[in-house]
Amino acid sequence: MISDIKQLSPAEMLFLQEPNRLNGRQMMRVTLMDLIVKGVLQIQRISTDPEKPIYVVSPDTYFYQYPPLFHEEPFLEPFRMGEKIMELYLLANLVTQRCGSYHGYQFKYVRKSPRLMDLLPKNFWNTFHVFPGTKASKELRQDLNARLGTGQNIVTASLNQQQVYRLAELPLLLGSGLLLIESLGKALSTQTYPEAWLEELTLAYTPLQNLFKRPATENDAETSFGYYGGIGDAFGGCSGDGGSGCGGDGGCSGDGGGGCSGGSGCGGGGCGGGGCGS
Repeated sequence: MISDIKQLSPAEMLFLQEPNRLNGRQMMRVTLMDLIVKGVLQIQRISTDPEKPIYVVSPDTYFYQYPPLFHEEPFLEPFRMGEKIMELYLLANLVTQRCGSYHGYQFKYVRKSPRLMDLLPKNFWNTFHVFPGTKASKELRQDLNARLGTGQNIVTASLNQQQVYRLAELPLLLGSGLLLIESLGKALSTQTYPEAWLEELTLAYTPLQNLFKRPATENDAETSFGYYGGIGDAFGGCSGDGGSGCGGDGGCSGDGGGGCSGGSGCGGGGCGGGGCGS
């Protein structure tokens, strides 16, 4: 039984917070970001062209000893299969193709977490993507929302030059859940931090935010709860334009097939949890 919200990964927290909402894009983003912050994967920028930045991902210090969670496995599988380094957009495409779509990642991977199964047990309504929770899940959700509110206040305070140090409070407060604080990116972009985990997070934040950004053409219906919400995205995977979740010219095709363009194949599974930093 989960007694502390910090026992959940950020994707699990997001599912618990809004179980009836389609949040596959954000779940993929925070999962990959969490693996980078924890030293399982690392991200590097290899292009000096500010107009066309190129980022690559590779195994980091804790890759081989890290016990992954089920929904993290798709991000680790290509490297377990022998890849040494991979462009960021290609890794995202492989994971999305393996899962079928962003929503496939949410319901086939994150939803199947044993911890979420305890908090949001299977029942008839799951068929319609509605997930009634237990009393414990509701209490944890309230705790999570309260902590996120406190975290938001900490981030706001850290924008003051005299309180920059306060971001170091976030791992103790939220663990990996700090990645769910919406205004965190602003704090990272305006300050330089000596902590190693904050350096990693700063490097990964912008490219991952852009990579999984929701296209402006998508409307609120695609993020609402219910069986028919986001049905186009559910079958189409990533869109093919530069503003898509997979982004750039290497994204998945937009013809409804959901596969990656260029016959790029697909990676497999590995998963992890835990908090950010130490």
